[in-house]
Amino acid sequence: MARSTTRARQLAKVFDLGLIRVQDGNLVTGNAVVDSATVTAISLDSAETIALIDSAYVQARQDFAYSSLTGVPAAGTDSSSVIALINEYSVDSAEVTSLIDSAYIQLRQSSVGSGGLDSAAVISLVDSAYVQLRQSSVGSGGLDSAAANTLIDAKVQVLDVADIVGAAGNPGEYLKSQGNGNAVWQAGKILNNWEEVSTTTFTASIGDRLIVDTTSAVTITLPASASLGDEIVIIDGTGNADSNNITIARNGHNIQSFDSDFTIDISRAVTGLVYYNATQGWILTET
Repeated sequence: MARSTTRARQLAKVFDLGLIRVQDGNLVTGNAVVDSATVTAISLDSAETIALIDSAYVQARQDFAYSSLTGVPAAGTDSSSVIALINEYSVDSAEVTSLIDSAYIQLRQSSVGSGGLDSAAVISLVDSAYVQLRQSSVGSGGLDSAAANTLIDAKVQVLDVADIVGAAGNPGEYLKSQGNGNAVWQAGKILNNWEEVSTTTFTASIGDRLIVDTTSAVTITLPASASLGDEIVIIDGTGNADSNNITIARNGHNIQSFDSDFTIDISRAVTGLVYYNATQGWILTET
């Protein structure tokens, strides 16, 4: 209806301008001059053009040159028809996944023939023997557990006590913990190392356990230096201390807080001494 109205309005403009007239029942050309004003008067603006050329007009003049397509509507192809065609002939992600699976990919891998390479194939190829042959730490044969143990044993054997504490120590010294992860060499012997004293004079060391032959009087001199907890034990081994006394020479330290030597004059006596401090010196643990 809009297109018919527009055409009628245009025809009326042509008659008004005298461009055509009716003569003897026929349309004949008039004698009026067509100038720019006349052209503008009979031209179509954008609104009139859109009214004439709408979607139905365009669809009716489409030329379907695709003979392979079926079901083309007679009035052209609108958006819903296009979507229907796309849905019919397109491939979505699910269809792609179903086509390109792991088997498809493996068949196109070139690392191991035409059959691809999965995790089981990798493990079967790269086993412990494969790895060892490519290690360079011990010749061309790799490094197995036996070779590792040999190297570790050799390293341990090279280390001695001096490597651990930084000094070799002196004869008769023992390794004493300082309670902070470090250790030092300490004069004396480890507890329970019993030693016979068969001479008349003897200088004791920290940790000595002495069994004394008292067939003669004996003098035992205490160590020149001592620290808290150092111990010495003295036993009358032959039972003659009542007549052949054992004299403990203090060597600059107090004994029982006294600055004098201590005498054992009881046969079969067992005398234990432990060092406390400078004031108390050596104190008795048993006698």
